[in-house]
Amino acid sequence: MVKKKKNRLQKAFEYVRTTFFPRWDKENQWAVSEVPELPSQGKCERVTKTISLRYLPEKDDDLYVWLIHEICHTSDPGHGKKWSNRMLRVANRAKAKGHNNLVKKICDDKETFRSAKPLSAREVYQEIEDAGLKATDWSYDDIINWVAKQYGCSREELEKRFKRCRTVYDEALRLYGDMET
Repeated sequence: MVKKKKNRLQKAFEYVRTTFFPRWDKENQWAVSEVPELPSQGKCERVTKTISLRYLPEKDDDLYVWLIHEICHTSDPGHGKKWSNRMLRVANRAKAKGHNNLVKKICDDKETFRSAKPLSAREVYQEIEDAGLKATDWSYDDIINWVAKQYGCSREELEKRFKRCRTVYDEALRLYGDMET
C-alpha cells in the first residue's frame, strides 16, 4: 500500500511537471514526498528542492492542485503577486488542455490564499498570550507548537519570524500569576 501511494504521488508529480510546468526542473532535481507530520497541507523547500505533502487526496485533481500550488512556491515562497501570477498561468494552461474542473480548483485555491489576511505579529502574540492564560498546564513548547500548527508553519518558522514569542509567553505567565494572588 505504501509503495502504491508513493508511486501514485510520483506519477502525479511527473504529470504536473511535464503538463503544466514544461520548462521547470528540466534536470529533474526536485523531489516529492509524503510527510504526515507536516503542519500544513504542503511545503516547498527551495534549499533541498523538495516538495512535501501531508497526505495524498483521494481525487487526482485535488492532488494536482496541491502539487501545482507548491511548485508555484519554487519562485515565490509566499502567496504574493509572483506566486499568484504563476497559478494563473497554470490555470490558463489547464484550460487550454481542456481540464476545466482543474481550472476551477486552481482558481479557487489561488483566491483562498490571495484573500487570506497576512499573518501579523499582533495576532501571533495574542494567540500565545491567550493560550498561556487559558492552558496553564501547557509548557512553552506545547503552546508554540500549537500556535505554529494553527498558522500552518513549523515551530522554527514561527520563532524565526516572530522573535518575541518567548518574551510574550513569559509575560503572560507573570500576568496570570499576578491575577491568581
